[in-house]
Amino acid sequence: MAGQFQREGGENILEREQNSADLMEALSRVMHLSRPSERHQHRKVEERRKVPLHAKLVEDVISSASRTWSKVQHCLESEQRRTRYGRHANFASISGALGTEAGIGGAAAGVVSKGAGQTPKEPGLSGLRENLDESGAVEKPEWTSEQQKRGREGRFLIHEVQILDSEGNDLEMDHPELKSLIQKTMKISNRPGFAFNVKEVHEDIDRLGRLGVFENVVPYTKDTRDGVVLQLHIAPHPVVRKVVVKGSDVLPTSLIQKETKPLINKVLNMNELYEVIDRFKTWYIDKKFFAAVKPETLDPDGTLTLTAHEPRLRRIDVKVQSGDNPDKVGGYTKMSTIKRNLILKEGQLMNGETLRENKQLLHSMGIFADVNIIPTEVFDGENGEPDAVFPWEGEGIPGGYQLALRERYNGKNNRGSVQVAGGLNGAGGDFLSGLSFSSAWSHSNLFGEGKRLRLEGEKGAGIFKCELDYLDPWLDGDNKRTGRRIQIRNLKTVDHIHCPKPEDMAGDPGRTGGSPAIAKRLACIEYSRPLRPEWLGRAGIQYQSATLKDDFGETQLLDMYGSPLTFSGKPRDDALVVYGNLSWNTQLFLSMKQGLPIAPNWLCFNEMTANWKKGLVVNDYLELQARLQAGTVVGDLAPYDAFELGGTGSVRGWQDGELGTSKSHVSGSLEAIIPVKPNLLEGVLFVDAATDFGSGKHVLGDPAGVRGRPGKGYGFGGGVRVMSPIGPIRLEYGVNDRLQGRYHFGLG
Repeated sequence: MAGQFQREGGENILEREQNSADLMEALSRVMHLSRPSERHQHRKVEERRKVPLHAKLVEDVISSASRTWSKVQHCLESEQRRTRYGRHANFASISGALGTEAGIGGAAAGVVSKGAGQTPKEPGLSGLRENLDESGAVEKPEWTSEQQKRGREGRFLIHEVQILDSEGNDLEMDHPELKSLIQKTMKISNRPGFAFNVKEVHEDIDRLGRLGVFENVVPYTKDTRDGVVLQLHIAPHPVVRKVVVKGSDVLPTSLIQKETKPLINKVLNMNELYEVIDRFKTWYIDKKFFAAVKPETLDPDGTLTLTAHEPRLRRIDVKVQSGDNPDKVGGYTKMSTIKRNLILKEGQLMNGETLRENKQLLHSMGIFADVNIIPTEVFDGENGEPDAVFPWEGEGIPGGYQLALRERYNGKNNRGSVQVAGGLNGAGGDFLSGLSFSSAWSHSNLFGEGKRLRLEGEKGAGIFKCELDYLDPWLDGDNKRTGRRIQIRNLKTVDHIHCPKPEDMAGDPGRTGGSPAIAKRLACIEYSRPLRPEWLGRAGIQYQSATLKDDFGETQLLDMYGSPLTFSGKPRDDALVVYGNLSWNTQLFLSMKQGLPIAPNWLCFNEMTANWKKGLVVNDYLELQARLQAGTVVGDLAPYDAFELGGTGSVRGWQDGELGTSKSHVSGSLEAIIPVKPNLLEGVLFVDAATDFGSGKHVLGDPAGVRGRPGKGYGFGGGVRVMSPIGPIRLEYGVNDRLQGRYHFGLG
């Protein structure tokens, strides 16, 4: 038989006939050398235990969400790879069996290569234990390259492959389906009487291990006159009768039953088991939980136990930095106010979505310039070890958080701040018309409880405003986060709806020639409450009175065309209005107002409006923004409160109210924003359009029809926006569908 195997060039690759002992020696050596170094694995685990927790774990969760889940996934996959190696490559038990009993035909224990004294002894199971050091690592023997080559290249005539159980009985008696599976998997068993080398035998045994259903695969050999008989002693995993998942508070029972049902009443398949664990892992990641499931035990009665590791929050530390003194630790805000606004509670499960929501909530208080949530390990007082860790990975999972908060500047010694701003809105040749200035004093953290108070005044051409605004974002004793706002306002603005035609303004610019001014007094109380994540509801009641005056401050009932200026026909219109609105994530706003006729001449009406806007970042050089507005009024509509079409907030290229005055309308705009210098300068191109659906004639006095306003139209143009220390500066030029151009300028 030796003469049948030749290298290229005619050299015989076998110096003598190969027998079962040679096969066992070579197979044992190859399997041992193919095993990864256990010393190296142990050292890697020890090194991982020394790695400190990454301080930006949770911050990365909140900013991008994906890095935290990648870390958790890496943790699970690392454990899975180590466990799967153990279940696929049972080479320690294989090598041990080979060493203690190299073959039924009587090969010596602890296989010795031919030529005693020339090579070291291949350790069997007993030798393997003797070579273990204190850390559990295996001393790897020194084998010459010639010995490795001979063990891999030597061929053996395998006459028969016998599939037996661990007791030496035919496997078909207890598990006929497994024997059939083995025969389909192994190449050697399908080709008896052929010669194979050690590598091919090794690959066949490895394929059996990768099926995931065998606890142990031990090869034995014996010589016969027809060749080598290879016996594989197979120990399948036990049959699973029941699956128990313990330690979980959030995994749904229906999910557990659905995923584990295919495992029951079958021989345990580790591949299928880890697919189930992977699906549990996916569920945790989708729900943003820092948790995982790992296999625990398989009892003799067939009970498979899986353990869920769901770390809980043990401690929250708060660190506040003063806004007026960066070096001062300890802010003005009361600790009770901060903790009241925390969704994070000690004892609850660690969840990334909860972290994100809590950071947004703290930002929305308006009193903190920076909000950072830093994970911290909680150490057990007895042994100094981190309490919340994945036990199989050695990497710390935070058991606590530190809130690092920096307050906004709120004036010297937190006495409030003063703001000054200006505004300018010009059109055509009268560019400087509409110049105004405003000043305000505000306190955003009154009494250190997050309450806000603002006093504001504004004066300009035809404009006067005085306003008091008080906000308590969370009422004491309420557990629904109900807020309350009180506003008192006295303002005077230009009535663009009743402004004269341009050709008529030169005739009588006095008592009747100019635009009337609307003087309003309002007082309201409003309550707000979060309804769902990113949804906010508001409801309130408001009293308002309105009087129209001419340029000399006297009450005016009719405009220069004889149309009434008030709905009641009296110098003053009164209304008591209840209202409610719903907003979602600053993108959608729905509102409804109802006027209550508590007195004969008080207004009774119903007004509904909707606003929607959406932004889309195309790339680093282009951003698109769309906006849509709609509204309608049923009942008593004072002409000065009708919808104005045209102007900076409606259709650019038209003056305020120049396009139309209506009871119903739809308007929209599309902008292309081109960043020139991020956070400093950007260019914009826009297209605006609006229509009143012919409802302008239903407004009392038909002010749009009298003045020849079209009721529908569009505008387009472009401009620049500069971010300045006093606020954004906007300069835009729009052209309407009549090809008339207008400047639109805004400051502050």
